[in-house]
Amino acid sequence: MKKTSVLICGLLISSMLSSQNPVFNKTLLKDSKIILYQVANFPTDPTDNKNDSVYILDYLVLSEINLLKSENRQIVKSLLNSGNYIFDVKKSCPFIAAYAIKIQKDKTLYECVLSNNSCSK
Repeated sequence: MKKTSVLICGLLISSMLSSQNPVFNKTLLKDSKIILYQVANFPTDPTDNKNDSVYILDYLVLSEINLLKSENRQIVKSLLNSGNYIFDVKKSCPFIAAYAIKIQKDKTLYECVLSNNSCSK
């Protein structure tokens, strides 16, 4: 049985950037399998999930996006760049999902949902 760790992106990134855990950065950068998905903008209530559909953190998967190795490396760099995240709670900014990422390292699976909408408020 696969060990699955589901983390909110902010927590995942905080952990990866932590000076107390520098090995995790190297581990993630090397030999990780990354899968990118396009997902619905808003989560589906778990009671409304359909058996023939795939969900990541309750977001309906619309399609899988095939990545080149160079794109895979760029995604890892983007994930590790703390400038890409809003760490404060911004209640005035609705979260509108666009993509989901699965990062497979050994038997651990990390999942996170990303938005491509910026928040200027």
